[in-house]
Amino acid sequence: MKDFIILKTFHIQWINHPVLKLKTQYVAEDILYEDITTDLDSFAVAEDLDYDEAMIHWFNGVACIITRSRDLRLPVGEY
Repeated sequence: MKDFIILKTFHIQWINHPVLKLKTQYVAEDILYEDITTDLDSFAVAEDLDYDEAMIHWFNGVACIITRSRDLRLPVGEY
């Protein structure tokens, strides 16, 4: 049995972003906190989302929808 590091990921859907327009992206939990939800209250709400639940967040005046999507399982140890 292999050991895994489980990395929580979030699906970000940008709405009329000045550069990204209507793009989507997947981000890890640390990027979500450091770059997108830079306040603890918004990050706490996003972190408590169950799979397929979403929230609306405003980032520098641009709306985005943050959805808890899936976990990445990264193997640790010998292959």
